[in-house]
Amino acid sequence: MRARILNFMRTKTLPTGHKVTDEGVVISAKLKRPMAQFTDTQGYLRLIVGGATRKVHRLIAEAFVPNPHGKPHVNHKNGIKADNRAENLEWVTPKENAAHAFLTGLRKQKLTPAQVEEIRFFRSMGAKLKDLARGYSVSQGNISMLCNRKTWKMI
Repeated sequence: MRARILNFMRTKTLPTGHKVTDEGVVISAKLKRPMAQFTDTQGYLRLIVGGATRKVHRLIAEAFVPNPHGKPHVNHKNGIKADNRAENLEWVTPKENAAHAFLTGLRKQKLTPAQVEEIRFFRSMGAKLKDLARGYSVSQGNISMLCNRKTWKMI
């Protein structure tokens, strides 16, 4: 039964001899059955292939998703880290990946635009980085970068 189901999926063979399907399944070269996957601390599915721990979404993207611009990161379009179907994956730059995370709500902003303006005002009046960081519950580095317009450039 399992073999019939796998025949309907597109499969590609990795250099290790393992097969991957466009549905996010990795099949053991030795046992000819789907390999056990585990969730890492960041919520991504991983498995051990050829003695190394690999992220499943990366294996699937390398096999099925064209990367003509050589982008280094793989993004889950729907934001669900366990959905490793090839149609849900895309190659992105780090900047595109971060923007997607903010737009989909996967990553929350710690400050509002109004708070950024307040911080810049207080800093221009001589407030210390340490005091601003403590008052807004962010790091001194974050305060420094937003005051120097390395981040929050749009405000």
